[in-house]
This record gives sequence, structure tokens and C-alpha cells, in this order.
Amino acid sequence: MRSIKQRFYIRVFLLQLVFAAIVVIAVTSLMGSVRATPESGGSNPGFYGIDAIAAALAIGLSAIGAGLALKTAATAAISAITERESLLGKALVLVALCEALAIYGLIVALMLMNYLAM
Repeated sequence: MRSIKQRFYIRVFLLQLVFAAIVVIAVTSLMGSVRATPESGGSNPGFYGIDAIAAALAIGLSAIGAGLALKTAATAAISAITERESLLGKALVLVALCEALAIYGLIVALMLMNYLAM
């Protein structure tokens, strides 16, 4: 039987694999869109659908990942602040890093949608 800590690390590893797959899909889709611009002499609307799916996955999965990270980090931060109020700054930084994950997903999605609109 695995401990709670081992299960947590396995889940984090699997989540990182999912995010790596999203990045690969996004980059592949982006390269396909750039290659299929009308200026280059061809247009392939199939790549635009992949762009939209990649953007949706980027924002959706990064928001889910940020929520899972916040669940763990915010609970620990509140517990630490309750015991020692001097840890407030460190706790806020950890919670902000979790929120940054969702912002990164939003940035990637906006970049993909910007290339989709071109």
C-alpha cells in the first residue's frame, strides 16, 4: 500500500505529463497554422480546429490543475498561518504560484486564439 505522500507525487507526475501533452499539441497546432497561412500558398482549415481544441484544453486543464494545487497549498497555508502568523508572506507566495498556473494556461490559450484569428 502506498502512502499518501507517494500517491500525491504520482498524481502530480501524471498531471505534469498531461500538461506536457497539451504543450506538444499546442506547439504542433501552432506550427501547422503558421504553415497553412494563405500567404504561404495553402490553407488547411483542419489545423484551426486543432488550435481551438488546444486552447480549450490549455485553459481548462490549467484551471483544474490550479484548483487542485490551491486545494493543497491553501489548506496548508491556512494551517501554518494559524500556528505562526509570521508565515503569512511565505504562504501568500505559495498560493500566488498556484494561481500563476491558471494564468499561464490563459496566456497560452490567448496566444493560440490570436493565431487562430489571423
